[in-house]
Amino acid sequence: MSSWNIVLIGFMGSGKTTVGREVARRLGWSFVDTDDEIERGAGKSIAAIFADEGEDHFRRLEKEVVCRLAASKERVIATGGGVVKDGDNLRTLAATGVLFWLRLEPEEIYRRIRGQQVVRPLLEVADPLGEIRRLLQERESSYAKADFIIDGKGTVDAVADAIIAKMNRWRGR
Repeated sequence: MSSWNIVLIGFMGSGKTTVGREVARRLGWSFVDTDDEIERGAGKSIAAIFADEGEDHFRRLEKEVVCRLAASKERVIATGGGVVKDGDNLRTLAATGVLFWLRLEPEEIYRRIRGQQVVRPLLEVADPLGEIRRLLQERESSYAKADFIIDGKGTVDAVADAIIAKMNRWRGR
């Protein structure tokens, strides 16, 4: 599997970070989350970036991080849910990585994020489930450009197993 990255895309709350850490651990690869890298570089939370500079600024920072991380090898990269809004991001990540869409239904996403203590700036609206549906519909064609679609509803182990199995088949094993 060497010389490639595994890139996890999908909506917020789909398990990209949790599953990504497990896949990286099993493969002995490094793991990185684009949102964590953005926060580290900016010196503040994503919520603060959105509040202080807006989404456009956040997306510029995201693009810079994607370009830097895509240059690596043997890394599992968990991306932010909106990374697919910029087609250049997908092309950049696909040039050195195999893209896996962790797909979930809107109700499952809502159930997962509702109990989290994380501020989700895009869901600070009167109807978060409706907004999840709208954003998913807006992004679905971009998510569907992934090399593989993975049902994100299973356990962390089951989803990690599915990713590694598909990666092995992709590599011709």
